[in-house]
Amino acid sequence: LAAAAVAEAGGVRLHLSARSQTGYKGVTAVACRGGFKAQVSEGERGKTFRHLGLYATKAEAAVAYARALLEPKVSRVAAPSPTKAEADAAAAAHEEARRALLSKPLLEEAEGVRLHLSSKSETGYRGVRLNVARGRPLPSRPFSAQLQLHGVSKSGHIHLGVFATAVEAAVAYAREAARPREPKFEPRPRSDATREKQNGHKKRKRQERQEGAPKPPQTSYFLFFHATKSAVQQAHAESRAAAAAAMSTP
Repeated sequence: LAAAAVAEAGGVRLHLSARSQTGYKGVTAVACRGGFKAQVSEGERGKTFRHLGLYATKAEAAVAYARALLEPKVSRVAAPSPTKAEADAAAAAHEEARRALLSKPLLEEAEGVRLHLSSKSETGYRGVRLNVARGRPLPSRPFSAQLQLHGVSKSGHIHLGVFATAVEAAVAYAREAARPREPKFEPRPRSDATREKQNGHKKRKRQERQEGAPKPPQTSYFLFFHATKSAVQQAHAESRAAAAAAMSTP
């Protein structure tokens, strides 16, 4: 920062600034890298910045800033919203892509392992999901596999990755399910006193239901509020009457 700021360099007029520590607008010193960073503000309110690079001297960074301002600004016009016909066509293409991915026949065995079939899954394989978001292009690996095992992780789920076909995801699920493992998170055992207390409470509730014992009366908050309000009003009325009687007595 010791070098004085110059008004022109590299064939362009530099933008001086008295508020900047470097003396140039859009140029800041980077202490950890030992250089100078140049960035130019973009957008209507100037809240977004475009990084121009890291330079050895502040004059080079100022030249890059000045040249970036001379570049023609590209107006970012928002794309027009699709019409109803276009939206319907995109939805139909999306649904057709889903049906094409799910129309392949199911396999009971692949790559030497027996697959886990499931009638509840739309893919036909347990733990395999189809990730095709509506309105977005079809990914190259649209299937994901997830194994649910309690006691292995805090969430109880193990993400196995994304795959190009449902069979590949089902094979990964079958291999991971067959792998022996030891539990990492064991549930905390209950003490004998806690177990006896819970069992006694359940037994007492069961006996009350069998004997038909009446439930304890429940106090309504509405009735309690109005009863308390009436008592307070009566007490105020009595105090006012007593005060008036004392004042009228000669």
